[in-house]
Amino acid sequence: MTRLEQTAEESITESSLLNHLKQSDPNLTDIERELKDRPDLAFIFNGRRVACECVQIPPHRVLKYVHTRFKKIKGNGAVQIVWPQEPHIWAKDAIEAKTKKTGAYRKNVNADEVWLLLHSPVNERDTTLRYENQIIVELIKYAAAHTKHKFSNIYFWDPKNGIQKIYPSNRILASLDINFEGGYPTDGFLIGTLPFTTAAEGEAPYEIYYGIIEPEVIIVPPMDPEFKRHKPRFKLRRYRVSAVVSATSADFKYEPIEQE
Repeated sequence: MTRLEQTAEESITESSLLNHLKQSDPNLTDIERELKDRPDLAFIFNGRRVACECVQIPPHRVLKYVHTRFKKIKGNGAVQIVWPQEPHIWAKDAIEAKTKKTGAYRKNVNADEVWLLLHSPVNERDTTLRYENQIIVELIKYAAAHTKHKFSNIYFWDPKNGIQKIYPSNRILASLDINFEGGYPTDGFLIGTLPFTTAAEGEAPYEIYYGIIEPEVIIVPPMDPEFKRHKPRFKLRRYRVSAVVSATSADFKYEPIEQE
């Protein structure tokens, strides 16, 4: 299926890549084509015709799993979302999926090279990929170097650092040295599902105290075979929950209670 319009993610990340490349080649030009999303980008860079695809990591299946499970949770309280920190797998899967289509991308625009642009979620509040942690980026680079593909260059974009070239690279981890003590590495966040009634217009904000709550947990299953041999490593806590509610918003506070 051909899309006529860019997604917001594609618009932001692709523009960032083009601006980055224009620093090296101010004469970079777009290649006109009939199928705008096959590939996502087509341009002439330093005299070479380039087809470039754009794909997000983590894959949408991770977010879909969370949304599907979240809708099934009943009751009021909080939900702790836990997912495996396996960016090397997310990158590997994306690279393998897109490399199958490189022949078509090359043919559609008569390209000399095919590139890939990986990107994190563009919303900075989405923390599924901790790109501010350099080891996460190194794991993505490791995947690009150790996954069989047909891309001449692979780039990675995130909201903090912008564009980084991750393949080819002279600095690659020698091996995946993941610490499985206590389980495989995870990340996560807390979502509140508590009821409240906004204050009347003109009334002062008021505080609600909900007491102590133990969240329900949604654990996104890992894809890494080695991760599957271990349990997830995370700490389940109880929280003392309160909220300050105004006419337009509710500011929730979750104070963790250390287990005795």
